[in-house]
Amino acid sequence: MGITYSFFTPKMGGSNNIVNFGSGSFDVNFTTSKYINKTFLPISDADYLTKGDHTDFAISLVGNDPIKYDIKVDMKVTSSTLSNVSSLSFLKYKLVSGETTVAEGNFSTGTTTTTFTSATTIEYTIASNITQSAASKNYVLYVWCTDTDSDQSNILNSTFETKVKIKAVKV
Repeated sequence: MGITYSFFTPKMGGSNNIVNFGSGSFDVNFTTSKYINKTFLPISDADYLTKGDHTDFAISLVGNDPIKYDIKVDMKVTSSTLSNVSSLSFLKYKLVSGETTVAEGNFSTGTTTTTFTSATTIEYTIASNITQSAASKNYVLYVWCTDTDSDQSNILNSTFETKVKIKAVKV
């Protein structure tokens, strides 16, 4: 007897988002795009709800088997002035489910120190080991560039692109 492991990037739209593993399965449905693409434009942390970018999605069980999953993003940064992940402390995120904050932080602690190029993709874990036994759970992931009250002219022509993905295992 073993554990079946599933890794996928769900498709947006349509009805073919169901992922099967073992005797259970789940569905990921994006009500907005799974992508967040943005030119760095600093805003106040207090304004992330109205001026930050976000993606909304739901994870629904198909059947009665609970699942455990990580919510991750693949992130590409294009910049002539930013060098690596540790320089991204101004790029923040907040993941909420209803009124509950699931995770929040910044992208400066990614898993790579690779110098950014147009081809560099960084996988970043937003939240891990989430166990879901409820039929459906809704999420909103906010991403914004925070105003640090200092000179941020070095980021003005930089861009980022994120794509949400789910990594799951049957419980």
